[in-house]
Amino acid sequence: MHNNKQIFNKLVQLSIPTMAAMLLQSIYDIVDMYWVGKISSQAISAVTLFSTILWLFEVLNEIIGVSSVSMISQSVGRNDIEMKEKICEQTLSFKFLMGILTSILLFIFIKPLLHFYTPDKTVIDIALSYGYLRIFFIPIMFSSFSVNSIFRCTGDPKTPMKIMGFCAILNMILDPIFMFEKVPFINITGFNLGTFGAAVATVISTSVSFLIGFFILLKGNNYIKIKFKNLFRLIPNIDYKLITVGIPGAFESFLTFLFEAARVKFVASYGLIPLTAAGISSKIYGVSMLPMMGLLMGGSVLVGNFLGEENIDAAEETSKTAAKFNAIILFVFTLICFIFSKKLISIFTNDIDVINMGAIFLLASAMCISFLGYGLGRATVFMGSGYNTPLLISSLVSQWILQMPLIILCRKLNLPVQYLWYTYIPSDFLFFVMIMVYHKQGKWKNKRV
Repeated sequence: MHNNKQIFNKLVQLSIPTMAAMLLQSIYDIVDMYWVGKISSQAISAVTLFSTILWLFEVLNEIIGVSSVSMISQSVGRNDIEMKEKICEQTLSFKFLMGILTSILLFIFIKPLLHFYTPDKTVIDIALSYGYLRIFFIPIMFSSFSVNSIFRCTGDPKTPMKIMGFCAILNMILDPIFMFEKVPFINITGFNLGTFGAAVATVISTSVSFLIGFFILLKGNNYIKIKFKNLFRLIPNIDYKLITVGIPGAFESFLTFLFEAARVKFVASYGLIPLTAAGISSKIYGVSMLPMMGLLMGGSVLVGNFLGEENIDAAEETSKTAAKFNAIILFVFTLICFIFSKKLISIFTNDIDVINMGAIFLLASAMCISFLGYGLGRATVFMGSGYNTPLLISSLVSQWILQMPLIILCRKLNLPVQYLWYTYIPSDFLFFVMIMVYHKQGKWKNKRV
């Protein structure tokens, strides 16, 4: 049996290193946006558009990523070492194959999708310069995600924290070296590659991250050891579960990514200034999501462990604790946005119009984020159990049935662009209500993978 204090301590042990790793990665993203902003507002728009399109195609990563969390963590809870190793090996193999497929699809569709978003030739050219290299390295990026997930799901969150921390710092160092003719502050000669240099820095650090983690997995530690030869075989019963368990979660991610892609299209229709402001405010908003994502990952793994032990009460308490922490942390973020929104946006640009618009976007998106955080904390029981359908339905209803019609209405009525962000308030609250209803139904208690 596990008392509340033990559950709290385990949740902290799993979540804090994950938060720290993601914080370092997000700091890199912000620094990257800072350097890109030094080139031009068009460069920010280009990177924003490519990132939006990349999110849309990352659904293929999510199919295996979502299912691997519940499958690995439950095998750990059952203390089934052989099955744990097999699932980890199959996860890596499948992720690399999904990465190859994603690269091919994105290479084919990237140019027409960019033209769909903007007629600005300069923005499109910058996005393609930045994007083609990133596309080529997607299999490595997906594999790197899997390496880090395997460590976390087997009870070792500190290793990916160290790897991601090192590589985020490496990326921050490489960015200005590859981007500028003279490296700012130290005035040494750089490669002067512009936004393409930012892509070079990213793929180098991602590749280093994967290679370090992969070597540790092959060498083995106290938590996991994989065999290289097993990466070249398929195990049908495991592969079938990886796909079927992951499809609802992957489809939920796809709907979310598609929704964001559609929203960016509506924002782009208002012009370059709103698009630039949206890119900056989204980066800052992303920082607020880090504690929530850390608790989500840590909580899901812990729920999976407890369900593997058949300890439903402990799994329930884990979700409750994660939800409370999420709500408190995100409430603090909301207060920060109310007080410092313009100062936060002004870090990335001197354009007063972008600053004013970005501040409005940031405030609107933060209004109901505490409810969203609480709901996602409770949703750890779905991800840990492998019962991902509630997340799919809640996202579908809150985003596509409620929020998207509101966005379309705002555009049809020619309302100011900030009204697009106000639609997040009812959407986030509805998502929270639906998750709580599904949680109370309790079907997750009997779900195993």
